Amino acid sequence: MNKTELVKRIARESKVTHSPLTQAQVRQVLDALFAALTEELSRPGGRVEIEHFGVLESRLIPNSPRGRLIGKDGVVRQPPSEKRIIIFRTAKYLRSKRVD
Repeated sequence: MNKTELVKRIARESKVTHSPLTQAQVRQVLDALFAALTEELSRPGGRVEIEHFGVLESRLIPNSPRGRLIGKDGVVRQPPSEKRIIIFRTAKYLRSKRVD
């Protein structure tokens, strides 16, 4: 599922509520959600926990100290000493869901 499909699905499911959302409104909410997630996870140690879904964590891990990078221009560069990774751990509730 991509973002467009997600927007359409949420807008369609909101039609049965007392205040349905338009696709434009859903898109604005998702954009704000993704911006907040990006801001939090761009910091080292950033953590986002979504109940019954999972935990996203931002970590800095050391790079291998060996090797040098030589660019097409012939300039020798040292690799960065660390890199950021995002780890996702699923919640027990999501793991317990059956997949048929």
